[in-house]
Amino acid sequence: VDKSGSIRFHNVTAEEFVTRTPGQLTTPKDRLQTSIANTLNVSRENVDVFTVLKRDNANGTFLDVRFSAHGSPYYAPERLNGMLGYRLRQLEEDVGLSVLMVGIDECIEEGRNCELSCKNTLYKSNVPIAVYTNTSSFVGVNAFVQAECVCEAPSPSLTCLNGGFLVNDHCSCPEGFEGPHCEMLGIGFYGNGYALYPPISPCNMTRISVELSPQQEDGLVMYIGPLNYNPRLPVQDFLALELVKGLPVLLLDYGSGTIRIEHRHRYPQGKPFTVEIVLQPQTIEMIVDNCKLSTCMSLDAPKGPNRFLNVNAPLQLGGAAVNLDYLGSLFNWTYVPQDKGFTGRLRNLTINEKTYDLSIPNRVKEVDFGYLFGPANVTAAKCPPWFGLDNFDFAGVLNVNWAEKGASVSYDSVRVNFSIITFDR
Repeated sequence: VDKSGSIRFHNVTAEEFVTRTPGQLTTPKDRLQTSIANTLNVSRENVDVFTVLKRDNANGTFLDVRFSAHGSPYYAPERLNGMLGYRLRQLEEDVGLSVLMVGIDECIEEGRNCELSCKNTLYKSNVPIAVYTNTSSFVGVNAFVQAECVCEAPSPSLTCLNGGFLVNDHCSCPEGFEGPHCEMLGIGFYGNGYALYPPISPCNMTRISVELSPQQEDGLVMYIGPLNYNPRLPVQDFLALELVKGLPVLLLDYGSGTIRIEHRHRYPQGKPFTVEIVLQPQTIEMIVDNCKLSTCMSLDAPKGPNRFLNVNAPLQLGGAAVNLDYLGSLFNWTYVPQDKGFTGRLRNLTINEKTYDLSIPNRVKEVDFGYLFGPANVTAAKCPPWFGLDNFDFAGVLNVNWAEKGASVSYDSVRVNFSIITFDR
């Protein structure tokens, strides 16, 4: 349940969802399983629909459906929701129902459930839910999302990732995993790729920090925004950090108008620099290299009445997996992020004090974990978690049995440089 994706359907009952559609041989539930399997390129038997729950709110009555899918491990919710959200129109066509949102988000509409910070919490009941009709029945898990009016904070427990282990209240990490919880801190891009990570929640103050080592003067560094246009939920909020002629530029829309903040202080050529973005209801700041002088600190106010970044979509680094020009025309954005991707290396991405593990993107294209932009120094005694095929959006299957020291393994869009690695099958 914790690794489940979710869809909120519009204008359908639970009974209709599990009953064969007139004139067809299948139920909407059957067609949803098939659509998910085709999208993720897995067997239909590896897709489970286990929650079908009627929900009422001020906008009407909806049907919340939760599902899981797996190859070897179960796929992360961000990947499930991201892949289906990207193919929203195809999903609606396959199932024959209207979708309000992919990835049920009770915080997406500003001010509806919370005035300030908001996070989604998944609740599970031991009491099952049942749907009965004259011709079919369904018994599933009672799981639902509720909004909590707090900022999502890093877990207070110390968990060591990527094969690390706890020593005296600190993580002892394998080489190449340098974060406080053994996160991999760096990732490289070639100008035509991207990597997708879990979304962020709206907070009264959101602080984003990332270190850049660009190799070209122009490119989209980060995009947090819609994957598509849904007229039933026209939330247009987005954030984009890009480089224009070597200078950081921030585009931000809280849903009531786009602002553009351009940083005018040029950093030394060839040296990495840090960009920090601070989002608040009344002010937007962009700071380079922690400099508090007016020459290297940019400040503006959001447009219109909205005060928070409300986005129900993955965080995208290095570029965008969507056509931003097309989205910009549908949402009528005043400024549209560039379509050219970032070339260079990103490091130390933190959001609200959470360090992102860049080794586990949910979907990737043309990324680099150390092949071109400096070695990642991965010397694990087993295959690192991020090498699992299920972490990547591959069109086919890569079968690797071993890699010698210094060997490079590539498949379409992923390039990985290994030092010493063994595989236990």
